[in-house]
Amino acid sequence: MFWLVETKEQLQQLPYNEEVFVELVLYHDKIHPALNCISCIYIRGIQDDKGYMLPVSHSEALSLQYEDVVQQLQQYNTIFVRDKKQFLYYFNLKGVKDINLINPVKVDCTTQAHELLYRKNHRVDYINTVIPISKHYERCEEIYNKVQPVFTSDIPDHFKFYNNDATKVFWYIEKQGIAVEHPEDCLDMANPQYSIGDGRIYTHYNLYTTTTRPSNAFNGINFAGLHKEDGTRKFIVPQNDFLLEIDINGYHPTLIANIIDYDLGNQGVYEHFAEVLDVPVQEAKELMFRQLYGGISKEYTHLTYFKEVDRLINDLWDDYREDGYVKCLLSDYKFDAYNIENINKQKLFNYYIQNLETSNNIRILKEILPLLTQKTKLVLYTYDAFLFDVSKQEKQVIQRIVDIFEQHRLKVKLSYGGNYDSLRRL
Repeated sequence: MFWLVETKEQLQQLPYNEEVFVELVLYHDKIHPALNCISCIYIRGIQDDKGYMLPVSHSEALSLQYEDVVQQLQQYNTIFVRDKKQFLYYFNLKGVKDINLINPVKVDCTTQAHELLYRKNHRVDYINTVIPISKHYERCEEIYNKVQPVFTSDIPDHFKFYNNDATKVFWYIEKQGIAVEHPEDCLDMANPQYSIGDGRIYTHYNLYTTTTRPSNAFNGINFAGLHKEDGTRKFIVPQNDFLLEIDINGYHPTLIANIIDYDLGNQGVYEHFAEVLDVPVQEAKELMFRQLYGGISKEYTHLTYFKEVDRLINDLWDDYREDGYVKCLLSDYKFDAYNIENINKQKLFNYYIQNLETSNNIRILKEILPLLTQKTKLVLYTYDAFLFDVSKQEKQVIQRIVDIFEQHRLKVKLSYGGNYDSLRRL
């Protein structure tokens, strides 16, 4: 059978496989998936000697109906992809496995046709529909060869958590988009059409980081690092009535307190430690940061919290030296010498807590997202802060969300405003 499948009859003649690899060819490689469309779909059985290209919209081929393609994909028990979160924008199917959550594979496959046409026409938002379809096929075959070893790799303990939960919650946040007003006044973007459409800007949560703490940058904008002081944030506005930020107070000290079963009381986290240390609140915050991320100083090990943290750091290091890895709480992710470069006990502890932060947030997000409506939305996540676009008619939803944080033994503060730069405390 020829590699190009252009009709429903040809589609039905594809060799049956329980497990396949699928690569999406979108209209443009650099445009956000929320603003993008499918040009072609590459499918290859994991034990087959070649793949097949299914055109959905390409200048050189007849177009298959999207519904027929969905029906075909539903027949497979397992679909391996390189980015499940991206795949969810177009297909919400069972049995999808993200290769990079099993064993990350660096893939930089291209062809001269891709390089030449992108260099001359990178602003054309449908460029992949005119790049020769044979070149897309050539590129996809090369990608398959690069990722093929992963198909038979052992599934890591953390895979289910990240593949089933992390991909879905961050896909949900991404696809909402963030309402913007005059972004050109605040952002230096060479190609705004890559991430802005219909009055919204789209973010990208990268789940394939060393600590598993997702970064959030797209099209040259680091959404996790927007400055509070220079007015950069003012371009982010509500699509509804107001923005509301729920910020977790002293997140890492609280997570650690929960691990070591330390009671922080009812006051704020840093207010508590200001009393314990007999210093002003800001000084307590700075001191906590130095102790947790730089190592516990001996002068504080007589205090219960720091003594137990020091013990936790040493216990984790002992586990690593004995077993060769440390398994994280909630996610079952393993840190070892393979995924932590130049590992030492303080670095191991820092990564361990960052992983717990992300895992705990994923668990919280799973509880929050079903409460949200077509109006009130969660539009931005930045580690210890969650930004909501709120409708006044649905303010009761916010209290239910706050209750979820409190049920997880977290203290939060709320801020609201007419744009992201002018939030003020409630």
